[in-house]
Parts: sequence; structure tokens; C-alpha cells
Amino acid sequence: MNRNKTIFFVLYIVLLPFLSGCRNAPVEIYISPSGADNNPGTLSQPLASIEKARNQIRELKRNGLHSDITVFLREGTYYLSHTFVLGLEDSAPEGFRITYRNYPGEQPVISSGVRVTGWERVDTDLPGLPDKATGKIWSADLPEGIQSFYTLYDGDLRIPRAVTEGFFPTREYEGNRAKKPEDLYNLHFPPGKLKNWYNLEDVEIVIQPSVAWTMNILPLESVDERNSIARTKIPSSYPLTRMKRVRFPEGIVWVENVFEGMDDPGCWLINTQQQKVYLWPENIDPGQNIMAPKLSTLIKVEGDSRINESEDVPVTGIHFSGLSFTQADRTSWDANESGIQHDWEVENKDNAMLRFKGAEYCSVEACHFYNAGGNAIRLDYHAQHIEIKNSYFHDLGASAVMMLGYGPGTKDVNKYNKVVNNHIHDCGTIWWHSQMITAWQSGENLIAHNYIHNVPRKAVCITGVRPPFFSPDREKTRECSRSIRFDETGTASTLDELAPYLHSRNNIVEFNHIHNALEKMGDGAAINVSGAGLGNIIRFNYVHDIQNPEVNSSIRIDNAQNGTLINHNIVFRSPNAGIAPKGDNVVRNNFLIDVSSGTGKGMIQALGNFGNSDIVKNVFVSTGEKDNFYSFIKDAKPPEVYQMMTDNRVDSNLYFSLSNPDFRENKILMDLQIHGFDNNSVYVDPLFENQEEQRFKLKGDSPALALGIEQINIMSKVGLTDDFPQHF
Repeated sequence: MNRNKTIFFVLYIVLLPFLSGCRNAPVEIYISPSGADNNPGTLSQPLASIEKARNQIRELKRNGLHSDITVFLREGTYYLSHTFVLGLEDSAPEGFRITYRNYPGEQPVISSGVRVTGWERVDTDLPGLPDKATGKIWSADLPEGIQSFYTLYDGDLRIPRAVTEGFFPTREYEGNRAKKPEDLYNLHFPPGKLKNWYNLEDVEIVIQPSVAWTMNILPLESVDERNSIARTKIPSSYPLTRMKRVRFPEGIVWVENVFEGMDDPGCWLINTQQQKVYLWPENIDPGQNIMAPKLSTLIKVEGDSRINESEDVPVTGIHFSGLSFTQADRTSWDANESGIQHDWEVENKDNAMLRFKGAEYCSVEACHFYNAGGNAIRLDYHAQHIEIKNSYFHDLGASAVMMLGYGPGTKDVNKYNKVVNNHIHDCGTIWWHSQMITAWQSGENLIAHNYIHNVPRKAVCITGVRPPFFSPDREKTRECSRSIRFDETGTASTLDELAPYLHSRNNIVEFNHIHNALEKMGDGAAINVSGAGLGNIIRFNYVHDIQNPEVNSSIRIDNAQNGTLINHNIVFRSPNAGIAPKGDNVVRNNFLIDVSSGTGKGMIQALGNFGNSDIVKNVFVSTGEKDNFYSFIKDAKPPEVYQMMTDNRVDSNLYFSLSNPDFRENKILMDLQIHGFDNNSVYVDPLFENQEEQRFKLKGDSPALALGIEQINIMSKVGLTDDFPQHF
């Protein structure tokens, strides 16, 4: 009997019970880095690759198997040379599950890293290299099969790419809309800051173009050193000019991947002309663990997402548990891509380690996503009933979880997903504008019990497409307009007319613990809703220590947003506005404490400017002598204040300043009440039991309770629950 027949015979004997009638008994398949793909896949004789396990499952299904199937990955690292794809033929049998998970007590790792070997010290002059780096640079050939990459790893750490000192464009701010096409391509720079490098195709600029809420990474096409004008290969999101307000005095433009940026140990660059990578190692030499990523997406679950048809065909019943994902690359932009709001991300792109596109009833549980250049998880187009829970995300170049549906139109199929009980921190390390959890054109989702901290931008972003992008002059722009299905939306242009096509509706964001968000970029809020659909609820969240003074608020309802309820949240110790309720929304029964301290900003920002908000039964407690409870009171004259109050329902709130009981806001409140506004509100100490220990419980005799304000008993409930994996 030859070897192939022997393997078939062993496999047949192992599977005989299932093929002869016991087809509902669970099946277990085992793989190990030390296994072999000609093994039968048993515990004692495991396979070597997940591809072989997938193919074995396909064969079982073709033979009529109907049962739960578990693929156990043993300890070790599984290096992928191509994206592992699970398609329609890999769906679980109806009513059953196919699970790829860790063997109990073990931690398997999935990576696309390829070891970089053959390092040699560079003993020749390198153009632009700082003197202090001379003799300390090493080089190696790119690994076989890899033409280029944007990230590099030393074991479990991502090595920063060589970057120059920052500078400002020499063109001053002229607004955030391009007056002519070249405004999005031409960067005017100070003499000497950019050069016509001989390997210009490898050079990128990182820039905040005109605005505080977006970052672009743009490849260069040409550099005119004489006239100090550079041109990018693809358009930026906004004009390449100086920002209106600048938080970073060192500049808003950096150059990456040039020798001039190799200024300290622990940086690298790539030269694709030479097919070499250069490294200034932290230690004496590079060592044996320098890894280059081959893929940006490690695993993809992909059904049939029919962009131009009414129905999709999803993959179903695929589950991942106890796996680690690492060493995946970031991607670059293409000129023809379609962006979401403010180009924070683009549609339909393989730039997440784990991607669901056209999938239902799947899950990710107790998984670990770390040290990668792009996103961790994307749920694209048709994605329903997918649960992401009990997982750990950190040190990522972009976002943790993105739910990105179809652009505005009748096709509403990205919904009913859950992002629950995850720990997310130190992500967005490359793309600073990344939101940690995003729902764009995605509704009916639950985002709950997540612990999110130390991130450069928003923690949670619910967003869609604002009305101006439906106008003809924006139809071809990358931001939002390319995604719109104009044949379905017709001539709709107002927010009410567009509501049926804006699918980020009825999302619930609750019991999340968020602090130290927006550490890098301005504008926005820790929890932000904008241009989305109706019925979103932001409740029972604890948001604190949002310390960036350029941030608008901790919880924000931004432009083109109605029908949002913000209630039973606690916002604490943040020197910006607490809540910004633009539009027709409700702010009810929230505690805002030690917010806008010393900045003069209002605890409630932009009230009355954009609609009819209900602001009722909230507790506002300030500590700074310059605090304002409402931002408009700072500068507006009484007639303007009265008009703003007329446009909104503001009543039954409690105001108090701990630093000054005779705070001037009390006098304004008295004046408002004389004129018939804010009639049932009071200025008095709310009597918290222990504010210093962040136990915001009202005493039994609190005047807030007499106003009908309810206790917010969330401090023991927010954030991670007890079933979060302890080994994380």
C-alpha cells in the first residue's frame, strides 16, 4: 500500500463514525507548527496548516457531515504566505458552528512575518545620513517574495520608520475646501525640507492637511527644490496648507523613509530600487528576530457582496477563539478609492488582520490583536450578527474594530453586530485619526463594556454621510460622495429626506469606560455621532480625563445629526466641553463634573446653533472660577442668549461651582428665569457622597433628587466585566 493510500485509509478510519450515520457528533481537527499536512489531523498526528484543515472540512461537508467542527491550533506561530480565505463553501452546516480556536491553555499566534537575514554593517556613505549614525547602520536584502512593506518588527515590537523633523507648509490656511485641484496635490515647503530623492517612489509625507481631525500619508510624485514645491501622487483630503489652529509647534508635516530621518537608534527604511532594508538597531547588531510583514490581511471571511445587486450571499457560522494576530502590514491609498467621513478610512480594502465581508452569525472571542500597521478587524458591506467580545487590542497602526456598510442607498445590511467587553489601548499609532470602534453606515449594533484608553483620536464613532456630500459639485470627491448610490437616493438633499438612506441608526453605546482619548488630534469627542441615522443611544458610559484642550467635548453630537439620546453618562475631569448637542437631540440625566476647568469653555457647547435640543435633569458641577455651563454665555449678549434658550428646551438642571458658590452663572440663571427660561433649574450643591474617589452617588437629601434627577449607579458596572480573560 503506497503512502497516499495509507493516509486515506487512516483518515477514513478516523472519520468512519461520521460517514456512517453519527453525523451530529462534534468533529475535532488538530494542527501544529510541528505537524505535517499529510497527517490525518488527530491530536497525536496533527496537520501543519490551517489551509489543510479548511480543505479537510470541505471534504467532510461534501460527504454529508452535519455537526459542529472545531479546529484546534496548538502552541506556536503560524506564518502565512498568503491571506487565509474562508468563502461560501466554508460556511458551517446549517444550525452548526465551525470554530478555529486555541488548544486549551495554549496561545497560538498567526503572523505574516518573514525573517530578515543576512545583515551586514554599512561601511559606505549614505546620502543624507546624520553624522552620528555613520558606521551604525546595517543593511539586508529584502526577503524573497516581498517587494516592499511599510512596517518592520523586532519580535513583538514594531520598529518606527525613519522620520524627519516636522515643518509647516509655507502656504497659509485658506479654508478646508480646495479652490482648485492642485491645492490637494501641491505642497509648498520651506527651502531644504524636501529633496528630489533618487528613490522618490519610496518617500511619503505625513501631514495634517488644513484641519485638526484628519491625517494623510501621501506618496511623493515630484519635488521641485528650486521653487520649494512638491507634488503628491494622490490627492490629499484637504488643501495642503498650514492649519488654522496648530497644536504641534514642531510642525504638521513629516517626511518618512529617508536617510535624513535616521536620527536615533531603533529606526529603519526601505529602498525598493536596491531591494534593501536599512536599520539602525537598538543593540549592537540587528539580531535574529527582525521580521518583515508579507500581508496586510491575515484571515478573510468573504461571501458574495453584490455591490450593484439587491441581495448578498453571506458566509455563515465561522468562529475564532483564543487566537493571536500580529505582524501584518499597513497599506497605502489608491487615487480611485472611496473614503468615509473625513477620509478616516476607505471602503472595501484589505487592511485589517481579520476581515469579514459578506458574513453572518460569526464571532471573535478572547483573541489578541497587536503589533500591526493597519486595523485589527473590519466588518464590511454585508455583516450581520457578528460578535466581537472579550478580546485585547493594542499597538495597532489604525483602528480596533470598523463596521463599514454600503454607502447611502436602500441597501442596509451592516447591522445587528456586537462589540462587547474588549480592552483597547495605544492604537492609531500610525494613522492618528483612527477611531477605535467605528460604525459607518452600520446600525442596530451594540457597543458595550469596552475599556478604551490612551488613543490618539475618538474611542467610539457613529457616523454616516452629511447632506453637503449629496450635492453635484462633490459627487466625484473621495470623501463620502463616491460611496453614495445616487440612483437610489434620487434628489434627496435635506436631512429628513436622506434619513432612510443613512443606516447608522439605533446603535446603543453603553457601559463603556473611556479615558485619555484624543491624545494627538483635535476636534471631535471621545464618543462622537455625526451624519448618522436616527435612534442612536449613548447611555451609562464613564468618560474622564480627556485632556487635549483642542477637543470640542467628551460626548459630541456633531453636524447633521438628529434623534440621539444621551442619558445617564458621567463625564469627569476634562478641560473641554462636556457634551455638545448639535441638532434635535436629547441630553437627559447626565452628571458633568470638573469639566472645562479653567478654560472658559462651556460644559454644554454650541447649544442653540444647530437645532432644538432638550437639555433636562442634568447635574453640572464646575471647579474653576472661569467655568461656563453653556459655551454661548461666555460671549453672547442677553438677547442672543434668550433666543438660544427659545430654540431649545432647557430645564430642571442643577448647576453649581465648588470653587465659588457666588459664581456669576448663578446671576445669569436668575436673569434667565426672570425672562421665563430654565424655570425649574437650581444653583445649589448637589451633595455627592464622595466625589474625590469618583463615587458619584447623590446623598439621600440631594436637591438633585428633588428635581427628579435619578442616581447614576454605573461605577461598578462600566468597562470590562469579570469574564474578560485574565491572561490578557
